[in-house]
Amino acid sequence: MDALDFDFRDPALHVDPLAYQRRFAESEPVHRSSQGLWVLTRYADVLAMLRDDRVSTDRRSLYRNKLEPGRPYLTHVENNLFYRSADDHRRLRAPLSRAFTPRALASFEAEVAERARSLAAGLDEGGFDLVAEFAKPLPLGAIATLLGVPDSELDNLAAWSMALIAALEPAASREVFVAADEAAAGMKALLADLLELRRADPEHDLLSVVASSGLPLTDDELLHNAIFLLSAGHDTTTAVLTGAAALLIDEREQRGLLAESATAADELVRFISPALLISRVASAAIEIDTGAGTAVIEAGAPILLGL
Repeated sequence: MDALDFDFRDPALHVDPLAYQRRFAESEPVHRSSQGLWVLTRYADVLAMLRDDRVSTDRRSLYRNKLEPGRPYLTHVENNLFYRSADDHRRLRAPLSRAFTPRALASFEAEVAERARSLAAGLDEGGFDLVAEFAKPLPLGAIATLLGVPDSELDNLAAWSMALIAALEPAASREVFVAADEAAAGMKALLADLLELRRADPEHDLLSVVASSGLPLTDDELLHNAIFLLSAGHDTTTAVLTGAAALLIDEREQRGLLAESATAADELVRFISPALLISRVASAAIEIDTGAGTAVIEAGAPILLGL
């Protein structure tokens, strides 16, 4: 049997991520990859890490070590709540949460539902590409609608989003970061222009709410968190939609129950989970029992936790 090595580029990880993780959980639950990444897949270890103060969500140092100051993608990382920890994360999240309320989002429900119906009506009954024709354009278009980004920019948003997501890979190449720089700069320029327009002439979208709400955030923080919403928000929703379709194809008896359950969508998200791995950074050295001895996760090391 080949030695285990957790690799984001391995197609098997993307075809069946649960099966891929299960191999590590059963054979090497505390794993150090060839890329220098600690991968933990044992429930007790993951739970302990999530509760450990020495395990941080502030991953900006990982990118500062790779990218020169001033690069657009590094600026995106520096201003994004996804890479912040504790109080700093809450400082960014709290005012944004006040703008993105359930009441504000509910006003877009009819528009999003109509977009879903329109996409579904265009599918060929003889066969279609679920991802390309429905699961990707629906959440991307829905989030663009929420922010007030015109449909004419959807192709650009799709390409930029994928470039930003690719840069999350621990072994991302120089070319990947160049593409991420271009994507971050392009999305920021688009949203900055829209933000200025909404400040002068508000419309019925969440960017107008943000522009007029006086949130205690800089423009960079507002714009880069909107970029994060567009890129990560649509990608995770695409994963749920495709995962739900695959599940319901395999579990045919469950299909008839969908219309009868008001919580079906919530249960599908819970069961499938669009985020099966989360990343952290060790802020101090951490000893961990491997089952065959003790390993030391060094300070500053990236950690992946299997969910």
